[in-house]
Amino acid sequence: MIDETEKPMTPAYIPYKTFTRFINWLHGTHIPTQIDKSMMSKMSGGDQSAMISALKFLKLIDSDGKPSQQFIQLIESNEETKSSLLKTVLERAYPFIFEDSIDLKRATTKQIEEAFKGQGASGSTVVKCIAFFLAAAKAADLEISPFVKTPLPVRNASRRAATSKGDTRPFPPIEDEEFVAGTQKLKLPLLGKPDVILIIPGDFSREDWAFLKPILEAYVTRLFGENTP
Repeated sequence: MIDETEKPMTPAYIPYKTFTRFINWLHGTHIPTQIDKSMMSKMSGGDQSAMISALKFLKLIDSDGKPSQQFIQLIESNEETKSSLLKTVLERAYPFIFEDSIDLKRATTKQIEEAFKGQGASGSTVVKCIAFFLAAAKAADLEISPFVKTPLPVRNASRRAATSKGDTRPFPPIEDEEFVAGTQKLKLPLLGKPDVILIIPGDFSREDWAFLKPILEAYVTRLFGENTP
């Protein structure tokens, strides 16, 4: 009997390009009898965990890492069949989207965001979950409403507090004590202005940049008060 109080599994939140690169790599080699972190040595620890979590959520591997027949078919598929297989994977893994009252062709960002929050995702994880889903849906040739976009990440409490105390800048400065091990700080010079400072993970990748770029552009748009109709 299924425990109805059991917490739902967090939806896939790994960058979609990392996910497809892993599948393409498996396509060019042998499919192992078990998918685990030992075969992901080129990934960061965070990406390894996110990949295993995504594969389990998508029902492509079981709790022991054994690949499902659907996963094997997806790995062995070609460009002509991959989109239809991926569509089947998504419909099976996201019943809270496909079996509930959400019409993907007419939905809004708010509706999709609330659906993912209902699965236990919160904060920046919601953004990552929706980014993965929208990228996968596009690859599966699913029609998505033009009103659905990847939402902006939620600002943390300390930044909201700083704004409420009179600091009206959208992004209060980060103090040095917030820098943590495993990150690197980049200083980008601006002519006649203070440097732009970026703090990124030490293993920051092209896939991370592909995920971050549209979010950063959305922040800058909000910073200058530019609204898209």
